[in-house]
Amino acid sequence: MSRATTTDEPETYDPGYVPQRFGLNNTGVICHLNSLLQGLVGCSAVVRATLANRDYLAKTATGRAFHDFIHTAVPAARLPGSAPFEGGAALENCSAAVLRALTTDLRSRRPHFRYGPSQESASEGLVLLLDMMDDPNPEPLGVEVDEKTGAEKVIYEENPVARLFYHRYQAIVYCKNCKVSVSEELDVAVQFNLFHYDGLRKKPRTPAEFGEMLRSQVSFLEDYRCDKCGEKAGGFRHYLLRMIPEVLVTVFNLYQDRRGRVTRYAPSRVPFPGIGGSQLIYRQVAQVEQFGTRAGGHYIARGLRADGKVYQLDDASANQSAFGPTPNVYMVFYHCERIPAPAPVVEAAAAAPAPAPDASLVADDGGPA
Repeated sequence: MSRATTTDEPETYDPGYVPQRFGLNNTGVICHLNSLLQGLVGCSAVVRATLANRDYLAKTATGRAFHDFIHTAVPAARLPGSAPFEGGAALENCSAAVLRALTTDLRSRRPHFRYGPSQESASEGLVLLLDMMDDPNPEPLGVEVDEKTGAEKVIYEENPVARLFYHRYQAIVYCKNCKVSVSEELDVAVQFNLFHYDGLRKKPRTPAEFGEMLRSQVSFLEDYRCDKCGEKAGGFRHYLLRMIPEVLVTVFNLYQDRRGRVTRYAPSRVPFPGIGGSQLIYRQVAQVEQFGTRAGGHYIARGLRADGKVYQLDDASANQSAFGPTPNVYMVFYHCERIPAPAPVVEAAAAAPAPAPDASLVADDGGPA
């Protein structure tokens, strides 16, 4: 399994690039952003990439505001001669500045998109934050030619912060009528949406089982019509992880279980298979929790800080706490902690045809077996 890196050497967790505990003021329904920022600043690779790529982040209001937040929150990680774009901002007010910048860029680049005036989703906030850091007018770096098809693709400079989250997966669709795979495609995402955690497979109970769940997920396609046989018999989509980044963000569906919220298992460390039978280890560095309903509520974070302790980060307050599964855990942030030695960056081997998902996981009506 290959890895995404921002430098020649893979980024592993470094407590020297995370902050001491601090709080963020809630200036009005922005607890979702406060919690998201507390999760991001606990990822040392994010801090390092942000401070090392000031020129790229200068191209958007969101990039400048996020840079200034990181620069203010983690003074020990600043580069010699570095400076914020807007001086004099107090750390506790940085989230409000990030929100103003984010909404400014959204109105310019997505004028019909509404975000910011009310309780929002921290998960959606992550995607928007990374998107709005993208250079709106990127310069081409060159052309890449596909060896198989000969098709040319223009290559642009990547967002140096967003690329820390990119994971590549193979999506394979199986037709229940044909009983074979009928389509395959590769795609990239920045977070793992574990929305099928409860319905289509056994719940993980160990770190190894949780890692396997991230590597291989199956979802049911109730209204799928097969292009090959023409039948609307339903199908399955099988996601296979092909490349993992420095930072893994898992997102749970708090409202899927009809009985109400349930406590989901999320281990403090997750193993992935490495080269030659070794293991990549990811450690938990933050979790975001949401209390309330779909219509509104309150967000808090728990984060690992430079002193090695975990704190509950509830807007302006920061009190010692601990990680642990609760019914309100919405997002969990993991950071690559250990890479097998030697640790060269390798391309993923050609994938063997994936077997069809176990039909016993899903009943004929598409519900849990």
